[in-house]
Amino acid sequence: MKKLLLLCLGLILVSISEVQANLSDGLVACYPFSGNADDMSVNNLDGTVFEASLTNDRFDNPEQAYFFDGQNDYIEVENTGGAFDLVNSWSISVWAKPAEPINLPSGIGAPVVWKTAFVGDNKQTFTLGWEGDKILLRMERASNDEDVKLFSAEPYNNLTDWIHIVGTYDGNTMSLYLDGALNNSRDVGEVIAYTGPAPLRIGNDQYSGGSVFHGAIDDVRIYNRALSEEEVLSLVPEPATLSLFAIGALSLRRRKS
Repeated sequence: MKKLLLLCLGLILVSISEVQANLSDGLVACYPFSGNADDMSVNNLDGTVFEASLTNDRFDNPEQAYFFDGQNDYIEVENTGGAFDLVNSWSISVWAKPAEPINLPSGIGAPVVWKTAFVGDNKQTFTLGWEGDKILLRMERASNDEDVKLFSAEPYNNLTDWIHIVGTYDGNTMSLYLDGALNNSRDVGEVIAYTGPAPLRIGNDQYSGGSVFHGAIDDVRIYNRALSEEEVLSLVPEPATLSLFAIGALSLRRRKS
C-alpha cells in the first residue's frame, strides 16, 4: 500500500513538474510579490513600488501580495530592451482582490496591469483589469487607433474575493480566463498594437485620466506567447497541490545532498 501511494505521489509530482517547466517557456516577467516586487524570471525586470503596501495573499500568508489604495499606489517596471513590447502573441496572468465592489461608469477603468507606448499618451499595448462593471482585456491597433476589447461574459461588479484572471492573444483570438476556466473569447485577426519605451504599470495607468485599482494584487506573470487552457488551469493550484509539489521538491533536494 505504501509503495502504491508513493508511486501515485511520484506520478502526480512528475505531471506537476512538467507543467511547471512549460510555464517557464516565454516567461517575460514574474512577480510573486514575496516581500518585494522583484522579477523571478531570468530577465531581472524588477519593479519599483510607489506607496503600495505588502498584505496577505490568497492563502492568508502575510506580506506576500501588494495592496493598492485606489488613489496613488502603483508598481512600475522599466521597459528594458522593449521587454513588454508584445504584439504577435502574449499572455497576462494575475490574482486580484477588489477592496470594494467595482461598479464604474461605462468607459471608466480600474487597470490591474497596463502598458502604453510612450510617456504622456494613451496608446495602449495591452491592459488587463476592469472597465465599467466587467473585467476587460484590451489593446489598441496602431494602424487606425482602434480599441480592441474583450469583456467578461457577465458583470464582476460585486466581487470582493480573490479571482485569477488570464488574458491571452494568439495572433488572431483574444481569450479571457477566470479562475482557470475560459470565460469569453473573440476573433479579432492580426492586431499590431502600439509599442514604445513607456514602463509597465501595475495597479493604475499613467496618463488616461488617472484610472486606479483599489485592492490587492498578487502573482503577476507576463508571457510572450498565448498560454494553453491546460497551462492556464495549472496556474490556479489548490494549497494541497502546492504542498505536494513542495514535498516532491524537498525529496529531490534530499536525494541530491
